[in-house]
Amino acid sequence: MKILYLVYFDLFDTSSIGIRKKVLWQFKAMEKQGFEMELAYRKEDKLIFINTAEVVLKEYNISGLWYRSSIYKALKILLSHNVYDVVYIRTPGFVDPAFYKTLKLFKRRGIDVYLEMPTYPIGKEYITYCKQLFKNKKIKRLVFQIIGGLIHKLLSRRIKRFVSYIVTFMSYKKIWGIDVIEIENGVTIEDIPIVTKSIERITNAADNLVLLGVANVDVWHGYDRVLHGLANYYQSDQRSNLKNIKFYIVGEGREIENLKLLRSKLSLEENVCFYGMRSGKELDNLFDEADLGISSLGMHRIGVLQGSTLKTKEYCARGIPFVYAYNEKQIPEDFTYALKIPHYEEALNINTVMNFLERIAELPIEETLRKFAEDNFTWEKQMSIVASKIRERKLDESLNGGL
Repeated sequence: MKILYLVYFDLFDTSSIGIRKKVLWQFKAMEKQGFEMELAYRKEDKLIFINTAEVVLKEYNISGLWYRSSIYKALKILLSHNVYDVVYIRTPGFVDPAFYKTLKLFKRRGIDVYLEMPTYPIGKEYITYCKQLFKNKKIKRLVFQIIGGLIHKLLSRRIKRFVSYIVTFMSYKKIWGIDVIEIENGVTIEDIPIVTKSIERITNAADNLVLLGVANVDVWHGYDRVLHGLANYYQSDQRSNLKNIKFYIVGEGREIENLKLLRSKLSLEENVCFYGMRSGKELDNLFDEADLGISSLGMHRIGVLQGSTLKTKEYCARGIPFVYAYNEKQIPEDFTYALKIPHYEEALNINTVMNFLERIAELPIEETLRKFAEDNFTWEKQMSIVASKIRERKLDESLNGGL
């Protein structure tokens, strides 16, 4: 069975490094399920197709005023002589006429469509983004977003005719009238090294604390709560025994400039460090220095109180405890190695963080978290759920077609 995995962004752009890892992990996990896989992604004015070895198979020109329309035209040419049984699409955001036509095209060619939605609903996230555009006086883009939102509201309710299943990380039975396959975010364990602490780090642990946030930073990550928590900690009366606390922010994103301004406003230049994009050994070294991972602390800002974030799974695989502020489906409320805080706007309480780390200091943190990730969060396990649905649906189609 041949499957096309389609994404609408440049998979190998530096700003996409986090999503790239996830997409490639899923892509390769599906090949391990026995499918013949191709992946298509947009790079400038090209639609590029690769295999799981990341070797380019073919390219199509998609130059034009609107890239989604150009992708539709390229796929129309491709499907006239290339046959896929299934297409797995990471949703590009709004459903616009070009994307609607693309879904319709796949359906007409007899190709089952599986649409992955990382976030649902998107209403509050959309409103937050529009407010940011208004605040920054980007009126033309704001108008475009409002029009796009209205079109999306109309068309998204009509795609159930073309989509077999929606794959998501949230607990819904149906979205837009379409049956849901619920999975978790995952990792490929063999690609993620477990943290190793240097002798120097262990020796100085009593006086130092390193917090680490790795993300394409946006408002829902809630890193500002950490900055306000640090400011509160250093403004407290317990000045005689304060720790030297660092917050490493790794990644780019729309919220970085706001966080830099907040760092200056709160006089935290010595405590908050922006590293930009890091990967490979550079990223591994930062993880090795960290005592606590910062997962999403602001999901409530986009109306999401339950989810399955990729970074939480990576913290587990690395063997680093973490703090989060939403309902993580596979993390029990009393999970020893994670600190859950309320999903409100209060600053992160640094004393609570230190008490949490003291409680688990003598436990086998790295090994236990790694084993938890191996048992629960591998992409092989998660994509096997999708693979089972694909085979089940194809079997039903063949049986019904033979009647």
